[in-house]
Amino acid sequence: MVSFTDLKSAVPERIRDAATAFSGLSGNLDQQLDPLRTAGTGIRDAWTGPDEVGGTAAVSVLRDQHRRASIAQADLASISGELSTLADTVELAKSDLLQALEDAKGFALVAEDGSSIRLDMARLRADGVDPSDVKHYMTSLRGIADRIADAVRKATEADQTAKARIALLVPTLTGQPPDAADVPEPESDWTPQEVHDWWLGLTAAQRQSLLMHRPELIGPLDGVPTVYRDVANRSLLLDQIADVQSQLAADPDDKRLQGILEGLQEIQDRLDRDSGGAGYDDRAYLLLIDSSGDGQAVVAVGNPDEADNVVTMVPGTGTDLSNVTGNISRVDRMVSDANLRDPDSTAGILWFGYDAPDTIAHAALPGYAEDAETALRRFTEGMEAVQGGPDEVRNTMLGHSYGSTVVGHAAEGGDGVRTDQIILVASPGVGTPHASDLQIGAENVYATTAPNDLIHVVPDASWAHDTAPVMESFGAQVFESPPHEDGRIAAHSGYWDDGNPARDAFAMIVTGDGDDVPRVDYHERWYQKWPWEW
Repeated sequence: MVSFTDLKSAVPERIRDAATAFSGLSGNLDQQLDPLRTAGTGIRDAWTGPDEVGGTAAVSVLRDQHRRASIAQADLASISGELSTLADTVELAKSDLLQALEDAKGFALVAEDGSSIRLDMARLRADGVDPSDVKHYMTSLRGIADRIADAVRKATEADQTAKARIALLVPTLTGQPPDAADVPEPESDWTPQEVHDWWLGLTAAQRQSLLMHRPELIGPLDGVPTVYRDVANRSLLLDQIADVQSQLAADPDDKRLQGILEGLQEIQDRLDRDSGGAGYDDRAYLLLIDSSGDGQAVVAVGNPDEADNVVTMVPGTGTDLSNVTGNISRVDRMVSDANLRDPDSTAGILWFGYDAPDTIAHAALPGYAEDAETALRRFTEGMEAVQGGPDEVRNTMLGHSYGSTVVGHAAEGGDGVRTDQIILVASPGVGTPHASDLQIGAENVYATTAPNDLIHVVPDASWAHDTAPVMESFGAQVFESPPHEDGRIAAHSGYWDDGNPARDAFAMIVTGDGDDVPRVDYHERWYQKWPWEW
């Protein structure tokens, strides 16, 4: 338990120094992971023919060691995060305590160890306080006592929480982790918050066992912290690359498999890219990977569990695993723009966790969005759980093209999406006639579409996706995206081009300055031109 004296003399900066040290250890270990992974690739390529069995065994050993090192790296990062949270809470609690003591100086005496507090009657008499006013000072005295007790309580709770969580992260000294079959697993009907609570209650050995033997459970599980999902999904990514390569060996002309393999390898390349040179956290974290069908992937740029601002982008028509890295690059740009603009940290997420329409004709149908809305809602619930609640992070949801329709359906239905703001880019409509239906307040819904964007061929009708968000009647905060000089198709994808003012608007909104984004008034008719009128 933290005592009054402990809190009064606490030095939060020392806790912060310890957090920095663990972060450094995590970073150093992270730098050693890529050579360990690529060593396996070299062995597999070198040992062929009669030696192939030995090569496979060697690769298996290296992958096992890589997985263990990845888990250790994630544990070190989590310890750093727990210590940082403790330092922040102790700093605030100490500030509250010192302010209460300062406010008490004029009329109260507080024991050196905080064990008692009473009125300073000698001081009050010397100041000429009327005896009838003592009741007023007694009320103030109780207020000071409550503030002191509250500060000590907050520090104690934070200390006990950090102690318990760090104890779970420290590996056991008994040798091998338990068999995965002996580790309790979450029920299928648990909420992401329940999943998060379950994860926090596991020991380091239990987590290691699940990450080693059940990555397919942990990788896509909303409510598990980012660093651990990343460990599991990187393992699954290597498995899926090997599986697709094996399928291609049997059918080298399969275009779908060729595209899937290219996409998987490009994701691996982005994950392997060195972090830190940008001056902010631009490491990539893999939160979902699925190579079946057209494929799905969720990739974060920067750790969304620890950032001050998080922007989650949902891509649209034509997105599949073969081209998903183009959308990751868009997230990279938004994260860079926001971090260069504002000292608060910003992370970004590409959420491609659904089956996107393949063509513009398919994009006129709401079924793809209806099928995706539950998964998107659950993902945002999981992010809120690991971020510590709805008030810890400024979250922005950005939907591009049909991705905006997915965002709209998820936000309008059920309990909505856990976000503070929504940006609808080149949207054909979101399945509802007014921004207020998205359950976050129309003042927090932003929209933009270039005048010559191809999206205008999608009918503005209730049987399609309802009112386009840039229409005045929709009630969103509309900002400018200029016409693209290279035509309609380029306009639809050009919102992240260098020099497009939409990029500045994205950065302003994501970092909390959306009120400063210049608004434009679009007339209904101007946004209802037929394609031959453009």
